[in-house]
Amino acid sequence: MGAARASGHILAFIDADCRAHRDWLRTALSEIQSAQARTILGGDLEIWRDSPGAFSAIEAYESVFAYRFQLYIEKHGYCGTGNLIVRRPDFYEIGLFKGIRFPEDLEWGQRARAAGFQFRYVPDMIVYHPARKTLKELFVKWNRHSHHSLNMAHGQRWWRVKWLGRALAILLSPAFDWTKIVASDRLHGTSARLKAIAVLIVIRTYRFAKMTRLLVSSEGIIWNRSRAIEIADPQDVFSIAAGGTEQHLQVEAPLLPVVARPKRKLAVAEGQS
Repeated sequence: MGAARASGHILAFIDADCRAHRDWLRTALSEIQSAQARTILGGDLEIWRDSPGAFSAIEAYESVFAYRFQLYIEKHGYCGTGNLIVRRPDFYEIGLFKGIRFPEDLEWGQRARAAGFQFRYVPDMIVYHPARKTLKELFVKWNRHSHHSLNMAHGQRWWRVKWLGRALAILLSPAFDWTKIVASDRLHGTSARLKAIAVLIVIRTYRFAKMTRLLVSSEGIIWNRSRAIEIADPQDVFSIAAGGTEQHLQVEAPLLPVVARPKRKLAVAEGQS
């Protein structure tokens, strides 16, 4: 809806529950103006914590494994729409998002690459996402992703065998991925790391069980959105003064209040989902 009604030359996408760093749009404008033709930008997406104290178990886990945009862009060749900048003509050449039956950002990214576009990661283009509060919220997230992945897998040759193989790999993955938690500079202290490892084991076990159930069940599809999202004014335009001239970026939906990046003792590395 927002992209269809936008009039700016540059489209800046952010999720409705995210907060933008105060320099997000300024950095995006500078980077997209200097980027090569047919380049799409994606930035960092960090977990927002209201309290600088001890990590909750979910915060610790998501700080490492949620929203690994650098990995998505540099290894898998797509960018989540929680932090994506694209020139308007390029967006319409690629086409609109396909719809809620599929992981829209992944499918759109595949079309972009097939059309000759490239994604570039910009670490200083920062958006914050709140951590989920409970394991149930994480389960709901992975229910949705599992159904999306199943929709994309259907029709491919040997998809059932590949699906089961992927499920087994996910079940065994904590034996290797705990090292990412130990090495992460997004966490500090032994307690936070132990919490993250515990949640990692629970989530990967749940994902395995969910994927195996989907092979033999006829569970209804869980859509990407469970209710309509009201957008106050999709025509909102955010202006940035750059070099004495006013530049405009049209955003998909209004931003939550911009925030200053919290000061940290340790540098920030990229996080997953």
